[in-house]
Amino acid sequence: MKNPEKDLEAIKQREYKVVKHNSLIESVVPYMDKVTKQKHILKAVEQRAVNYILSLISPNCELQRNLRFTSEGALEVEFPISQYCNTCGLSICGKNYKDIKATLQTIATRGFWLDDKKGNSFLFTWITTPKINSDDGTIIVTIPEPVVPLLIKLTDNFTVFSLKETLGLRGNYSSPFYELFAAKAFQKSRTITIEEIRERFALENKYLNVDDLKKWVIDPSIKEINKLTSLNITYKAIRSNRRVVGYTFMIEKKFGADKDLAELETTKKIKQISESRYNILKDYYQMELTDYVKG
Repeated sequence: MKNPEKDLEAIKQREYKVVKHNSLIESVVPYMDKVTKQKHILKAVEQRAVNYILSLISPNCELQRNLRFTSEGALEVEFPISQYCNTCGLSICGKNYKDIKATLQTIATRGFWLDDKKGNSFLFTWITTPKINSDDGTIIVTIPEPVVPLLIKLTDNFTVFSLKETLGLRGNYSSPFYELFAAKAFQKSRTITIEEIRERFALENKYLNVDDLKKWVIDPSIKEINKLTSLNITYKAIRSNRRVVGYTFMIEKKFGADKDLAELETTKKIKQISESRYNILKDYYQMELTDYVKG
């Protein structure tokens, strides 16, 4: 049986803001596996967990009582597993409990070198030493000391978006693309070269044909972003000697019924609405959009 109080709490938590210094969006380098020598990026489920954790340290979060600074300047974040599942639309079961442990392990062990403001380099990971308290079902993760200044008390060069913006995204490339676009939304466009896309998403040896890269990476990501977030993205190819060398992406923010419809699609994606209510609201928002277009 559903708990209305927990449902309302989850709805509120999805509104919490994710705040990142733009260097964490622009400079992400794929993780190199020491054994296989293969590059990897965080999968969609891992990206979702990272953004959930970051939403808990945002200024508008009411759960900041669960934050603790260590003597070394790292930041401990504590939250119930049930809260994470409810917010992300996951059922509370043994399989998801096991999956959450695997997700946290991956986030804590996959990193890349990043330069700080002083020009020093450090091995960046989002979190370290995740712990699960089996007595009360809580998770404690530690955000390393060098990472903390890139997440809190930022005054410039940062990007903010609601947690719900990326909760419904399932493609491994969709959330990173969304963040790249959100960081440039005020400029209304962003140009990314094919080389940058390959490097950013560890695709140097995959989808070598640009048409395949467009079909399996770019188009599915744009489709998800347009359907499930407050951004609408279109793009055009940049050519040099008839060869596609990059794309210019046009970024438009949604408003009114258009934005409401995207939020509804996300709510459905994370299974937090009945089919009948979804259909009623979808028809209503589409009618509003039609009336708006007619003027």
